[in-house]
Amino acid sequence: MVLRSLIQALVFLIVARTLGAEGFGSFAAVAAIASALSFFSGLGANVMLVRNIARDRSNFPESFGYALTAFSLGIPITGLLYFVIASLALPDSISWLVIILLGISEIVFSPLTGCGYYAYQGFEMMSKVSLMQLIPAITRLVGAFALLISHRLLDFNQLLLLWSWLYLFCSLAAATYVNCMVIKDLGKPIFPKINNLLSYIWYSIPFSFSGVAEKLYADGDKFMLARLSSVNSAGLYSAGYRFVDLAYIPLQALMSAASPGYFRKGSTGVAGSMSYSFKIYPLPLFYGVTVGCLIFLCAPMLPLLIGASFTEAIDVARWLAWLPLVTVPRMLLHYPLATSGLQKDAMLALVVGACCNLFLNFLWIPLWNWRGAVAATYLTEILMIVTMLYKIISNWHSKPKLSNMNKKFE
Repeated sequence: MVLRSLIQALVFLIVARTLGAEGFGSFAAVAAIASALSFFSGLGANVMLVRNIARDRSNFPESFGYALTAFSLGIPITGLLYFVIASLALPDSISWLVIILLGISEIVFSPLTGCGYYAYQGFEMMSKVSLMQLIPAITRLVGAFALLISHRLLDFNQLLLLWSWLYLFCSLAAATYVNCMVIKDLGKPIFPKINNLLSYIWYSIPFSFSGVAEKLYADGDKFMLARLSSVNSAGLYSAGYRFVDLAYIPLQALMSAASPGYFRKGSTGVAGSMSYSFKIYPLPLFYGVTVGCLIFLCAPMLPLLIGASFTEAIDVARWLAWLPLVTVPRMLLHYPLATSGLQKDAMLALVVGACCNLFLNFLWIPLWNWRGAVAATYLTEILMIVTMLYKIISNWHSKPKLSNMNKKFE
């Protein structure tokens, strides 16, 4: 995961420096919408894949088949929704070809790559998960170097278009390799009957809404800055946020490794899965404090690394430095809800947070530019923590309720 962080940081530095604040802002705005909606692509089946394998590994062929079939249903719907939202939310200065290429990358290929991660994660083969997560980072690093080589020959718009094509090919290569490895290591999928699939999707789709809500909360401010302020402001904010976002990778690695344990503990109810959070909480809290101090101290390096046009990103990074620490309690509350049969409550908390964040951004970005986006982010985190804590206390003694279809996987 450290190696992945370093590769992603290098890709960010090359792309941001090559495209400049305006070009990087355009890329970040489009990618924010596409990556948020990508959680609809599999209709939540990826998370169900982890749950079913973690509880009984013999479920893998059928669960993998359900996940792939869910993608075939979810991708066309998600693609249509993406084009509608992009036409309303993005500024006219961004080419539609860029929007299409990045949309295919994030809505089709990135979620399919993630399906491979989740398969290995269910088997708790975390070294394989980490190795497979390196693949898209490596392919994008190759694409970033190709962009760097070409940057003296092309103007701003051509560079953004070139990066969109490279991003597409890199995403395709990663998805192909990861899923071929899953079939080789774990086996082929068994595809389901339609009537069983509908029951499965009904149970899994709250995970999909939760993913979209969480991603909109994290990235919605980027495309709103592009629309309500300027793509240059979106670029500055995205660069500062990306600097902070790299600090999340170890946190995500920890929670990813812990998720099968959460699902096992969650089979007895939310009290069981909360006991798992009590067990692991010291490490992420210590990490949040440490990384916050490092981000604050290292923020002045940003314009030295990615160019003078990103000087204002120093303040952005410092304002956001403590976000990983504030996010830790929310993660430690969200996982117990999502893994103990209360995924609808977890979804509701994230949807409320995402809506609050978008609303506050709509009010505050015109007044305070990126500072309004930062303030909205912190306030939303606090709101989601309070909402999730209330849901956990309310359901402390409840037991998971499973449909007949999902009892099959027990």
